[in-house]
Amino acid sequence: MATARQRKRLHGLWACKSRQQAATMKAADESQPAAHYNGTAQQRECIRQVLLKRGPHGASVAELTAACAAPSVTKRVSELRRAGLDIESRADAVIGPHGVNVVARYVLLEPTSRQGELDLQFE
Repeated sequence: MATARQRKRLHGLWACKSRQQAATMKAADESQPAAHYNGTAQQRECIRQVLLKRGPHGASVAELTAACAAPSVTKRVSELRRAGLDIESRADAVIGPHGVNVVARYVLLEPTSRQGELDLQFE
């Protein structure tokens, strides 16, 4: 069994190691840029802009997720539809290393100047 002096020494070594780890973690955190919060309104606007830009080709869920940092693309598309945008879902076959996969593509139909000026209001 360790004596009080030994326990105190071990605790001191542990605390010193913890402080070094904390300092290392803090330095690593400070060297990385602060994460930008991408709220749902920004995600919707980004998705709308990408779909406008892509025209009849549209964009897949994976493309929209990557382009807009939107983890829930289907929710944002649903919200845009409720706001009045005419967005169609189309099935698209993609040949990959494991065979053919079917993915959803979203296409903004009839992109008019009026849709570009929509004031999207959500509760």
